[in-house]
Amino acid sequence: MTPTQPPRAPPVGTDEQLVAEFYARLTKQQLDWADADNDDRVTKDEYMDGQVRLAQLNGRPLDATSFESHWTTIDPTGKGWVDEAELRKGLEKMLPVRVGHLDANYAERLRTKQA
Repeated sequence: MTPTQPPRAPPVGTDEQLVAEFYARLTKQQLDWADADNDDRVTKDEYMDGQVRLAQLNGRPLDATSFESHWTTIDPTGKGWVDEAELRKGLEKMLPVRVGHLDANYAERLRTKQA
């Protein structure tokens, strides 16, 4: 009987692709969460309401100062609303991420680990 190799995990993409996919998902989630009138843009009021709901769901205290600071980062021109591209740009400023790396053999074992 020949020992079988565990299945190899599919490639996950380049670091840049992984980061771009993360921001795309995050932006879509934020847009879906905050865009109450479904007009594909988020107003300051919608954003603030969404942050209040999120804090309540997570049992966190309301921090209006932080919410205002976040909105200023998302809407630096102060026009009062942002579209999806502007929302993403603001999230990228607020939440800079990068990809870390594990030893290739260790990472492969983690990806293919059977429960």
